[in-house]
Amino acid sequence: MVPPNGRRKPFKFFNFWPQHPEFGQILSNSWSEPLSAKLKRLKCVLKQLNLKNNSNISKRVLDVRAELCTLQERLFTSPSDEALCIQEKELVCEYVLLRTAEESFMKQRSRVKWLALGDQNTKFFHQKLCTHRARNTILSLQSTILSLTCRLSMGNA
Repeated sequence: MVPPNGRRKPFKFFNFWPQHPEFGQILSNSWSEPLSAKLKRLKCVLKQLNLKNNSNISKRVLDVRAELCTLQERLFTSPSDEALCIQEKELVCEYVLLRTAEESFMKQRSRVKWLALGDQNTKFFHQKLCTHRARNTILSLQSTILSLTCRLSMGNA
């Protein structure tokens, strides 16, 4: 797949992939060929896994959280409903998994060390992420032949 602008995105391994239940099977299926073919096949399969399970992860976390809050309100009005209790338990597990994957993604993306201490994606964390991106901006390039001044981003660091 080539994006509309014609440039391919570099492959990035996400640290939360090994926790996915299908990862072991995907890895063993891809590892039955010569090394270069193994890596190419694994790259394609992991990208598909990422699109299927982890695309728009922040939105999915918010959606599951909203669904969980709605369910808990229903459970508050009828606490003896066993089906609601089971559904809540499943949603809590899904929420925790998505939240962990989102946090791992943000940690890897931002390279911020304090997240390891348990920062749960607070406003402070996101402000630091924006500051980090701003520092990775090239404001001007100078050469003996040419001087160029514009905003060039160094990418999603």
